Amino acid sequence: GLLKVEENKRALMVTVNGKGKQVNFDQFMEHNRGTLGQKIFRVDSNSGYIISALSVNEENDIVCVTMQGLTVRVHVKDISIQGRTAAGVRVVTLRNENDNIVAIAQTALETEDDEEEVPTLPENTEEVSASSEIDKEVEGETVDSEESSSNND
Repeated sequence: GLLKVEENKRALMVTVNGKGKQVNFDQFMEHNRGTLGQKIFRVDSNSGYIISALSVNEENDIVCVTMQGLTVRVHVKDISIQGRTAAGVRVVTLRNENDNIVAIAQTALETEDDEEEVPTLPENTEEVSASSEIDKEVEGETVDSEESSSNND
């Protein structure tokens, strides 16, 4: 993948089998085109191949989606920062061996304070259903079907 190198961000990779790691961008050497690149992860039967790489920092979470439809939100701060040659850590524990990570996405950090509040109505207001208001409007504007058919004759 291609990542934008930004100050205070790191490269985060997650594999098909749920392993991942963060690597500081300064672990990579600058080089010119025509080179073979730089190794960042060893692909084997235990780790699998890399699903995606993201540029993240402590203010992010990642959401991992599995083949069987499970979505798991993981705090980036819970994934260890390692060197380029490190094997990585278990980011997501899959329920069975037939399941795989198929996608990851970056999202804002969610804290316990971010729980959604249900809006409440002020005490001096009433709840009115939308359908009852529509029924009242329709009743005032309805035309008897017999009247309209006799006018057309």
